Amino acid sequence: MEKPFATAEFAIDYSLYAKFQRLHRQRGVRRVLTLTVCLGSALAFLLVLLDFSLFGFDRDLLLMQLFLFFALALLLFSNHLLPKLRYKGMKTLLEAPRRARLYPGHYTIESSNPQYSGKTSIVYKALHKAYEREEAFYLYINKFQASILPKASFTEGALSQLRAILQAELGEKFKK
Repeated sequence: MEKPFATAEFAIDYSLYAKFQRLHRQRGVRRVLTLTVCLGSALAFLLVLLDFSLFGFDRDLLLMQLFLFFALALLLFSNHLLPKLRYKGMKTLLEAPRRARLYPGHYTIESSNPQYSGKTSIVYKALHKAYEREEAFYLYINKFQASILPKASFTEGALSQLRAILQAELGEKFKK
């Protein structure tokens, strides 16, 4: 039986989950879309104010202002309130104790909570992408689902070995 080079027990608290959500929102098209909505809304708001001050009240301007308000409110909701609501709904699952075992060719994550239990084993080469951030490794199984490995749960030697494995196995798909 193969022996892991690292084993750690952890749970995912809201702070770590919020950082994961922030990373997830800022990937690819989502990042461009967020910047476009913010900059476009600010520019349009200034143009509406200028038009209102020069030409007075206009029903179309009021509709544009309502649209801008809705776009910004939706952006604020998805960036700040939605992660809290998602965490609240999955709190029992996320805070369940987990055990991660890191092997040279794959990793496993095991949970043995009375409500949620199971074991997942994933080969590093099969990962969609992997990110290393200050607080954790985010190992994406597909575009929308990731395994979160908090760095505080592992020794520095294990983190260095995991980093080397991800660089070797994933190449450009591993981002620091």
